[in-house]
Amino acid sequence: MTGSAHRAGDGGRFDVLDVHHHVGRSAQFSESHRAPGGRGQYSAERDLRTRLAAMDLLGVRQAVLLPTHAYLRPRGLLDTQAINDAVAGYRLRSPSRFAAMFGVAEPAYGPDGLPEIARLKALGFAGITFHVRFQGPTLTAPLTFEYVSEVCARRLVPLIHVAAEVCDEALWRLEELASTFPGTTFIAVDVFGSREAARQSFTVARRTENILFDTSLAGDLDLLLAFGRELGAHRLAYGTDLHSGQAARGRHILNGIIESGNLAGKEKEMILGGNARGVLNLDQRAVPASPKMTSAGMARPAGRGAGGEPA
Repeated sequence: MTGSAHRAGDGGRFDVLDVHHHVGRSAQFSESHRAPGGRGQYSAERDLRTRLAAMDLLGVRQAVLLPTHAYLRPRGLLDTQAINDAVAGYRLRSPSRFAAMFGVAEPAYGPDGLPEIARLKALGFAGITFHVRFQGPTLTAPLTFEYVSEVCARRLVPLIHVAAEVCDEALWRLEELASTFPGTTFIAVDVFGSREAARQSFTVARRTENILFDTSLAGDLDLLLAFGRELGAHRLAYGTDLHSGQAARGRHILNGIIESGNLAGKEKEMILGGNARGVLNLDQRAVPASPKMTSAGMARPAGRGAGGEPA
């Protein structure tokens, strides 16, 4: 299934890229990954159909894939490798619709987990996602700094979840990280999940120019659009925080950007895809080889999908 029959929904006037799609069975949202009526287990094929339908409904041509951070990992690094390989395999099911992918690396593994970053680079991943509320160390912990340093050194993009009211993911911690690595552009997601965090983002953005903020969870569109006016449209990227099994979400954000009378057409194009494509160098990024071929010896259980679940 390629998903090439793309139908134009609300975003059809623009080449929309959603920078924030999670893939895989989540221990936190397990009920959303069961078949209708609560029967059955996670299926990558079924999830793909649901995801592409959601994208088509909104007129979103492409999305960036991230693993769920709430995956079960009783085997530690082997489970992390398995979910990363599952994301790569998922993207290969419809490479024209999934423009790029991020993998996960776990700071809590210490030095043993650092080689996974190099492996993901070789597999064609665009960057590494961090969501420390699920990972242990805070955003400013020495272990997290070590991992982010490795990500930056390998010219990958750090994608940082900054969930509202989560102290370990506070905006000041993101600012400290981004200021330490000024030559790397960070993508910050979930910042607009509360008015308080959204207001703080104005100050952080003014002081730290190497952060691109996604629009996920934005409830106050006036505040989001004000951010675009005051800080510049080049600081925003459309994202929805879609998880496996969920229907289309973020339509109010998409419509708000498209219908805004305070944003020029070029600015809307930037927010709805141009900025993220620039940061991720998508015009130069080839579809990766099969993870079964390129991660030989890195132990992915045969026949397993995201989070070690049957595909």
